[in-house]
Amino acid sequence: MRWRVCSVEIFAENPEQRKDGQMMMKRVLLAVVGLLVTAAAASAGTKYVPSQYPTIQSAVNASAPGDTIVVAAGVYSEHVVISTDSVTIRGVNRDTVIIDATQTPPARSPGIYLSHADGCTICSLTVRNGALGYPSGDVDNSQYGILLYDSDNNLITNVRTSNNGAYEIFLWDGSDNNVIQYCTIDGYRDSNYQALDGIFSSGGSVAEGGHNRINTGNLFRCNSIDNVVFGVSLTASADTQILGNTIHAKTSPFWALPANGGYYSYGVNLFASSNNEVRDNSIDTPALGVRLRDPQAGNSYIYAGPPDDNLITGNMINLTPASGLYGVAIRGGSNNDIERNEISQAATAGVAFTTSPDNATTGNSIFGNDIHDNAIGIDTPVGTNSAHYNNIHGNATLGVNNSDAANAFDAKNNWWGASDGPGPVGPGSGDGVSAFVDYTPFLTASVPKANVSLQLEGAATGPIRREITFHLMGTGPFSPTTIYKYINFTSGSATVTLFGLPANTAFSCMDAKDELHGLVSTKTIKLVSGNYTVPFTGADKLLGGDLLNDDVDDVWDFGIFAAQYQTICHPYAPGLLDADISGDGTVGNEDFLILYSHFQTKGDPPCGMTAGQLPAPKSKITVSQLAAVVGGAANARKADLNQDGWVTTTDAELFYLRNILNRR
Repeated sequence: MRWRVCSVEIFAENPEQRKDGQMMMKRVLLAVVGLLVTAAAASAGTKYVPSQYPTIQSAVNASAPGDTIVVAAGVYSEHVVISTDSVTIRGVNRDTVIIDATQTPPARSPGIYLSHADGCTICSLTVRNGALGYPSGDVDNSQYGILLYDSDNNLITNVRTSNNGAYEIFLWDGSDNNVIQYCTIDGYRDSNYQALDGIFSSGGSVAEGGHNRINTGNLFRCNSIDNVVFGVSLTASADTQILGNTIHAKTSPFWALPANGGYYSYGVNLFASSNNEVRDNSIDTPALGVRLRDPQAGNSYIYAGPPDDNLITGNMINLTPASGLYGVAIRGGSNNDIERNEISQAATAGVAFTTSPDNATTGNSIFGNDIHDNAIGIDTPVGTNSAHYNNIHGNATLGVNNSDAANAFDAKNNWWGASDGPGPVGPGSGDGVSAFVDYTPFLTASVPKANVSLQLEGAATGPIRREITFHLMGTGPFSPTTIYKYINFTSGSATVTLFGLPANTAFSCMDAKDELHGLVSTKTIKLVSGNYTVPFTGADKLLGGDLLNDDVDDVWDFGIFAAQYQTICHPYAPGLLDADISGDGTVGNEDFLILYSHFQTKGDPPCGMTAGQLPAPKSKITVSQLAAVVGGAANARKADLNQDGWVTTTDAELFYLRNILNRR
């Protein structure tokens, strides 16, 4: 049983509010712990590889729902199949726990295969070499690094995949509500061959052995994807979020051959997929940034319909000069929104609409984008789409080209790179427009944009990933509105560019949400022209939590809290664990492993322990004392969430709330 509590936000602005916040936190904590205790009535176990089980597969075979498999450093030459629900496989370190899936033809087994398995977690390991046993020219489209078949509610986090054949990670035939996050995906085999897809979600047509289903509700966020033809591909998929990924798509000579499909390189590919969100990705590709396509008559995925009602927003789309075809291209899709993207270097067009014999390309909106330095800014053979409040400038041939004589393209209220408007049909010296373009009125100045510099202060120095929510207030076409941005703080600061912030007039209430566990701080700032530095200090600080420095904030980090301070199970267990759980006189990894075995994969607290197992409580520890336990002062300061110089049960409760209650 899995419990989920969403949108728990506690704001403490003064001592009285902070006291109320703690009371609220305890009430919520008690309610949730009650649920967890009930749900965890059946005990779960932890299995260790290779000390208890020689292989990962043997540990999986011996596991029951709720079990955790902890894998020590090493190279494991196997292909792991999981068909049991709620099993966790966790490596002790992503770079040293390696599943080597090398195989001899004709075997084509995934490195990890989840078949009808729900609620599983795969984290902190590497899956590699699924294609290594094959010659470069003999790699086809039936090889996978990680394959999910009809599997729901799974989490793949902090995993590295490389050289696994056509698909590094593949979700197929009714695999819903899965999360793939913080993974490094590298499809490089050699100069002739790179993977076809980094992440591929396909509903599974009957013609291909599936059930004509639609994959729904999946989330792909904050992944680094490189050396693939398609960064992220959706086929017959809906309600999917593709958020904050870094995608470097490449042309593969093997896949470019007509006999192998003749594939161009796409950053994101949406085929027969509707109501999806592509947001805040950084996309570099030699061919096409984001492509939306409808299935033609006779295609096995025609049951899924055309690509309608998708949102493409906040992406940085940069194409290789002279070879990049389109920034965003839509064929046979309706009511899609292209908003707040930066699109440049397309050798054909920044945004392109094309006709389809089966579905209309109509009602699509281009709003608030920076479309510059392309051959053509917007190119369309159908005039029933629109573009408003964009900066369209520096495009070599035309800003907008419409070849639909029957329908004028609505391009009102855009900036054309000059105060006197567009030419040559228009009156001005800015980017040109063709006939059949309605460009009046036009903006006499560019759509304002602000570069907002977000500064981490104190111990939090990055790398940290955050979701920032900007609530823009005021008047105008961009306000009021809400903008969500995924920010990667590679060091202590990051800069985000926002459109539509008029100088000295607009205000923004900015929520900084820790994407891993939901700790929220709020600032209200006045935006003026230019760049803005927004520091987070004291209670507003963007906090870390990765005490083990494994790039994931999770129950292992929570274990360090629980090992030092008490009452996570309050009131069901009177206190918690002293750090020296094993009783050997030292605090080490063995203690964290023992603790981890009691509260399991989803952060369930160790409430099943008896009073006799609990040493005397240790209610608090100074930051300097904790530094000796967790490997340095910087990590210790991360643990002091309320910044009072002590690490106490209050910090543990904060960590519990942000790590457990906001977990998908």
